[in-house]
Amino acid sequence: NLTSLTDLNLHSNALNGTFPEVLFSLTSIKSIDLSFNSFAGPIPDKFDSFSSLTYLDLSLNQFTGSVPPTILNTLSNCNIDLSDNNLTSIPWDQWTNSQVLSNSILTIFGNKKLSGRLSYQIYWPKEIYLNSNAFSGLLPELNTTSGIPSITYFSVSSNQITGNLPISLTQATYLATIYVTYNYGMYGQIPVEYASMPYLNTLQFYGTSLTCPKDNYQWDQLQGRAATSCPYNYSSYDHHDYVGWYIALFIGGIVLLLIIAALIIFCATRSP
Repeated sequence: NLTSLTDLNLHSNALNGTFPEVLFSLTSIKSIDLSFNSFAGPIPDKFDSFSSLTYLDLSLNQFTGSVPPTILNTLSNCNIDLSDNNLTSIPWDQWTNSQVLSNSILTIFGNKKLSGRLSYQIYWPKEIYLNSNAFSGLLPELNTTSGIPSITYFSVSSNQITGNLPISLTQATYLATIYVTYNYGMYGQIPVEYASMPYLNTLQFYGTSLTCPKDNYQWDQLQGRAATSCPYNYSSYDHHDYVGWYIALFIGGIVLLLIIAALIIFCATRSP
């Protein structure tokens, strides 16, 4: 009788076959780790059976098909890892609950057949890692119909994303880290509004054709407090400020020399 089991770790046991559906009868389970085995076939869409699950690791297997909607709509406060499988799609039209993953971490990278355009739901989890898949097209606009998302970490590196970063994403108040590296189709000047994001401390976009805003004081301030892919070059604001200081110092020096010279001459003419 395993109904009271809370933690199941079968990592790296050379197991194969399909997903063991007996696990759905473990109503008290909090942690399931089936990673680094050879499980294959589709992942069953029965994760609404779990009410206490906080950790689900199915990475490094050979699961196929779509990400189950019940993973996306029912696993709150859960660290979910579906990386390095053969998954092919995320059912955007069935991912309807914007609040469930707001405190969850969703990691789905290294699924080379996972393709198509991304949808606005990618901003719903607290942290999302969609690196090294085959997603394409523009990054979606942020949809605030259900409120401002609590996302803090966003990574879609090494896909086939095109275009620029959407301005609307700057409304994600708590977003601290953005990685869009090695999306070779991304281009354009990053909207300066990103400099106003209060918690942003990392913005990495190397391996793209994105560029940094020029001659903008706010952006200079961002580069002073955050790690970005921009080479730090003094903008014209900085340049002009320094030139102004140099000119002021030069003029001040000349004035000081003239005053000293005048004093010397004055003293010399007053000498007996």
